Amino acid sequence: VNSLGARNLLIECAFPNKLSKLAEDSYHLIPEILSGQIANFKGDGTVYIINTKPAFLDEVREEIKGLMDSRVKFFPVGDEIRI
Repeated sequence: VNSLGARNLLIECAFPNKLSKLAEDSYHLIPEILSGQIANFKGDGTVYIINTKPAFLDEVREEIKGLMDSRVKFFPVGDEIRI
């Protein structure tokens, strides 16, 4: 992604850290793994979190707050991106 010069990033984070095995088995991210991905992203725009499972949204939001990266925001449900 860095080599493409992307300013913004859409990345999924489906489950909270406590469900790391489920996330790994289903090829999803958890906040702990997401933090490494974000740390490697050199873009100066926003990192939008998508695809969080509704049952875990509050828990994932709290865990992501702990990442302390001001670029991270949850993409609003129902919003659209035009490319």
